[in-house]
Amino acid sequence: MRGILAQLNISGGGMPKKPIEQAMVSVDGVQGDWQKNRKYHGGPNRAICLYSEELYQGLRDSGVDVSNGDIGENFTTRGINLQHLKKGDRLKVGESIIEPAISSESGMPISPN
Repeated sequence: MRGILAQLNISGGGMPKKPIEQAMVSVDGVQGDWQKNRKYHGGPNRAICLYSEELYQGLRDSGVDVSNGDIGENFTTRGINLQHLKKGDRLKVGESIIEPAISSESGMPISPN
């Protein structure tokens, strides 16, 4: 599966996340990004959130006014069907290897594992 990173996003806590040009990515997430509630968000098992432009388009087609970063994702992708990712799949983004996990609440990918 080949796609692109359409937008890289961070925030000082909360949503929406705003686009940036570049950042370092580590096991702790995207440099400069912060989550207000660190008990449930962030950390090595929830370091990066993924969402796609295709999923945004589906929301807009349903009448929801949203743009990249509004859901709170760090990586906005294009050309990757995130709903078809399964545990153990890996995505290469620049020099980083992202291994998505699946959110038990929504069935959507969360990352890394």
